Amino acid sequence: MKILIVIFALVAGIVISGCTGQSLVQDTEFKPPDTITAPVDTSKIVPTYIQEPEPSATTVMPLTKYDKFVAWLKEDATDKHPYIFDPSKVYEDQYVCAQFTRDFLKNATDAGFETYAVLLTGALKGQNAWHTINALILDGKLYFVEPQKDTILKKEDLLKIYGFEYAYFGKEIYISRNNAELSQKINYNSVIGLNGDNFLYLK
Repeated sequence: MKILIVIFALVAGIVISGCTGQSLVQDTEFKPPDTITAPVDTSKIVPTYIQEPEPSATTVMPLTKYDKFVAWLKEDATDKHPYIFDPSKVYEDQYVCAQFTRDFLKNATDAGFETYAVLLTGALKGQNAWHTINALILDGKLYFVEPQKDTILKKEDLLKIYGFEYAYFGKEIYISRNNAELSQKINYNSVIGLNGDNFLYLK
């Protein structure tokens, strides 16, 4: 009988310890290393979608009349014409300042610019000496152009460069005969900024 009691006690102890062990395993079960979760630092999360900034509106300034003229001047071929001076020929058969001025006047006017022929005379070179160039009104301002070189000038440049005292303005210039028998005609028109109806005092 004692033997049966001992056997019973042993069997009961094994059964009880087995249940307890299984319970411990279930309570202390470890997850595989690749499934361990760590606390998440949300400050380091980079969103997968970043909203692009709205494109800023760019304002395109319209070209001024001066800008358009400068662009046109590069294309105009008046200055490419050879300078032809031959006193033995009548003036119309030569190609000097008056012819440069005449052709530039026509081309610039056809291109839509307010253009004038300008006769420079007087001052250092004497009242009988003269030279012709062009003038334009661009954005309400008066500019001069040497059509032989496409040089853009202001009023204060003229006396220093050419040495003439007066600038007479016209839409057409007509010079005939040769240098010995010179007759010239300018159809005068008033221009913005002139001291008189048809001339500008350069001093």
